[in-house]
Amino acid sequence: QGALIANSVARCADAIPESRSILDAFADHWVATGALERSANPEDLAYLANTFARLKISSNAGLNLAFATAALQQLSHFSAWQLALLIGALPHLPSSGREACLLAAAGGAFGDVLQDCSLGHLGLLVGAFGFV
Repeated sequence: QGALIANSVARCADAIPESRSILDAFADHWVATGALERSANPEDLAYLANTFARLKISSNAGLNLAFATAALQQLSHFSAWQLALLIGALPHLPSSGREACLLAAAGGAFGDVLQDCSLGHLGLLVGAFGFV
């Protein structure tokens, strides 16, 4: 539920007073409780990482690490578009686990979803892998 709310707040950020502080509060909660690593599914992770990267909210190192850690735990469960969205966001979310996640995706998950990638998804993936 939190992923849906955060994504909605992000989409309407200009119209919601204090939208940045709302998203920061969600991020702090997810980091403090370990919720992303424990219960976020691939779709949640893809949308949330993309949301925070798109809004340039990248200073929460704990959240960025949680994205990478949670993604590594579930890498084989990502669909092509989910992997593209997540991997496209990770270069904008610095953490100590980011490169490990990108390398693991390049080494395994990328090949598994390549046949299902659209040209746009492929562009996101190749661009992100160029970061490593």
